[in-house]
Amino acid sequence: MTRIALLAAVTLALTACQAKPEPYKTLISGTVETTTVAFQSSDGHLKMGGQDIRVTFVDAANKPVTVTSPTLTMSLAPGSGSPGAQVPVTLTEGEKGLYGGKPDLGIQGNWQAKVTWTQDGKPLSWGFGTMVL
Repeated sequence: MTRIALLAAVTLALTACQAKPEPYKTLISGTVETTTVAFQSSDGHLKMGGQDIRVTFVDAANKPVTVTSPTLTMSLAPGSGSPGAQVPVTLTEGEKGLYGGKPDLGIQGNWQAKVTWTQDGKPLSWGFGTMVL
Protein backbone atom coordinates (compact mmCIF):
# COMPACT_ATOMS: atom_id res chain seq x y z
CA MET A 1 0.00 0.00 0.00
CA THR A 2 2.88 2.37 0.80
CA ARG A 3 4.31 1.84 -2.69
CA ILE A 4 1.01 2.78 -4.29
CA ALA A 5 0.74 5.92 -2.18
CA LEU A 6 4.34 6.89 -2.99
CA LEU A 7 3.79 6.25 -6.71
CA ALA A 8 0.61 8.35 -6.64
CA ALA A 9 2.41 11.21 -4.85
CA VAL A 10 5.30 11.18 -7.36
CA THR A 11 2.89 11.07 -10.31
CA LEU A 12 0.90 13.99 -8.90
CA ALA A 13 4.07 16.03 -8.30
CA LEU A 14 5.34 15.40 -11.85
CA THR A 15 1.97 16.32 -13.32
CA ALA A 16 1.92 19.59 -11.35
CA CYS A 17 5.43 20.47 -12.57
CA GLN A 18 4.35 19.96 -16.18
CA ALA A 19 1.16 21.99 -15.91
CA LYS A 20 1.04 24.85 -18.36
CA PRO A 21 0.60 28.36 -16.99
CA GLU A 22 -2.83 29.89 -17.29
CA PRO A 23 -3.31 31.68 -20.61
CA TYR A 24 -3.35 35.45 -20.66
CA LYS A 25 -6.76 37.11 -20.63
CA THR A 26 -7.75 39.85 -23.06
CA LEU A 27 -8.63 43.17 -21.44
CA ILE A 28 -9.61 44.81 -24.72
CA SER A 29 -9.15 44.31 -28.44
CA GLY A 30 -9.74 46.32 -31.58
CA THR A 31 -9.28 46.07 -35.32
CA VAL A 32 -7.14 48.39 -37.41
CA GLU A 33 -7.57 47.80 -41.12
CA THR A 34 -7.35 43.98 -41.33
CA THR A 35 -5.36 43.38 -38.13
CA THR A 36 -6.92 42.67 -34.75
CA VAL A 37 -4.84 43.89 -31.81
CA ALA A 38 -5.44 42.49 -28.32
CA PHE A 39 -4.12 43.83 -25.02
CA GLN A 40 -3.75 41.06 -22.44
CA SER A 41 -2.67 40.42 -18.85
CA SER A 42 -2.36 37.25 -16.80
CA ASP A 43 -5.52 37.93 -14.79
CA GLY A 44 -7.51 40.23 -17.07
CA HIS A 45 -6.69 43.37 -15.04
CA LEU A 46 -3.98 46.00 -14.84
CA LYS A 47 -2.51 46.70 -11.43
CA MET A 48 -0.13 49.22 -9.92
CA GLY A 49 3.52 48.21 -10.11
CA GLY A 50 5.28 46.06 -12.66
CA GLN A 51 3.08 43.53 -14.40
CA ASP A 52 3.67 41.36 -17.46
CA ILE A 53 1.36 42.19 -20.35
CA ARG A 54 1.05 41.01 -23.93
CA VAL A 55 -0.03 42.65 -27.14
CA THR A 56 -1.05 40.28 -29.93
CA PHE A 57 -1.60 40.92 -33.62
CA VAL A 58 -3.69 38.58 -35.82
CA ASP A 59 -5.07 38.87 -39.34
CA ALA A 60 -8.66 38.37 -40.51
CA ALA A 61 -8.07 34.58 -40.59
CA ASN A 62 -6.93 34.75 -36.92
CA LYS A 63 -3.33 33.94 -37.89
CA PRO A 64 -0.48 35.71 -36.04
CA VAL A 65 1.02 38.73 -37.80
CA THR A 66 4.60 39.90 -37.34
CA VAL A 67 4.83 43.69 -37.15
CA THR A 68 7.76 46.11 -37.03
CA SER A 69 8.67 48.48 -34.19
CA PRO A 70 5.68 47.91 -31.89
CA THR A 71 5.46 50.34 -28.97
CA LEU A 72 3.04 50.87 -26.12
CA THR A 73 2.64 54.17 -24.30
CA MET A 74 0.47 54.45 -21.20
CA SER A 75 -0.71 57.95 -20.22
CA LEU A 76 -2.64 58.89 -17.10
CA ALA A 77 -6.03 60.25 -18.15
CA PRO A 78 -6.85 63.88 -17.26
CA GLY A 79 -8.43 64.15 -13.82
CA SER A 80 -6.77 60.96 -12.55
CA GLY A 81 -4.09 62.46 -10.33
CA SER A 82 -0.85 63.27 -12.15
CA PRO A 83 -1.92 64.67 -15.52
CA GLY A 84 0.55 64.06 -18.28
CA ALA A 85 2.26 61.10 -16.59
CA GLN A 86 3.46 58.81 -19.37
CA VAL A 87 4.93 55.32 -19.15
CA PRO A 88 6.60 54.03 -22.32
CA VAL A 89 6.65 50.22 -22.48
CA THR A 90 9.19 48.28 -24.51
CA LEU A 91 7.49 45.44 -26.40
CA THR A 92 9.63 42.41 -27.21
CA GLU A 93 8.57 39.76 -29.71
CA GLY A 94 8.03 36.27 -28.34
CA GLU A 95 6.21 34.00 -30.73
CA LYS A 96 5.05 35.35 -34.09
CA GLY A 97 2.46 38.08 -33.53
CA LEU A 98 2.96 38.10 -29.75
CA TYR A 99 4.82 40.92 -28.00
CA GLY A 100 5.43 41.17 -24.28
CA GLY A 101 6.21 44.07 -21.97
CA LYS A 102 6.13 45.13 -18.34
CA PRO A 103 4.59 48.54 -17.60
CA ASP A 104 5.41 49.94 -14.17
CA LEU A 105 2.28 51.92 -13.38
CA GLY A 106 2.67 53.90 -10.16
CA ILE A 107 -0.86 55.17 -9.66
CA GLN A 108 -4.38 53.79 -9.78
CA GLY A 109 -6.98 55.33 -12.03
CA ASN A 110 -7.98 55.76 -15.63
CA TRP A 111 -5.18 55.39 -18.16
CA GLN A 112 -5.07 55.87 -21.91
CA ALA A 113 -2.95 53.45 -23.91
CA LYS A 114 -1.65 53.72 -27.44
CA VAL A 115 -0.07 50.88 -29.42
CA THR A 116 1.88 51.90 -32.53
CA TRP A 117 3.52 49.66 -35.10
CA THR A 118 4.51 49.41 -38.75
CA GLN A 119 2.93 46.81 -40.98
CA ASP A 120 3.79 46.37 -44.65
CA GLY A 121 5.66 49.68 -44.47
CA LYS A 122 2.62 51.57 -43.16
CA PRO A 123 2.59 53.17 -39.69
CA LEU A 124 -0.52 52.18 -37.72
CA SER A 125 -1.86 52.83 -34.22
CA TRP A 126 -4.65 51.82 -31.89
CA GLY A 127 -5.70 53.56 -28.69
CA PHE A 128 -7.93 52.58 -25.80
CA GLY A 129 -8.74 53.45 -22.20
CA THR A 130 -8.25 51.12 -19.25
CA MET A 131 -8.50 51.15 -15.46
CA VAL A 132 -5.48 50.43 -13.27
CA LEU A 133 -6.38 48.90 -9.92
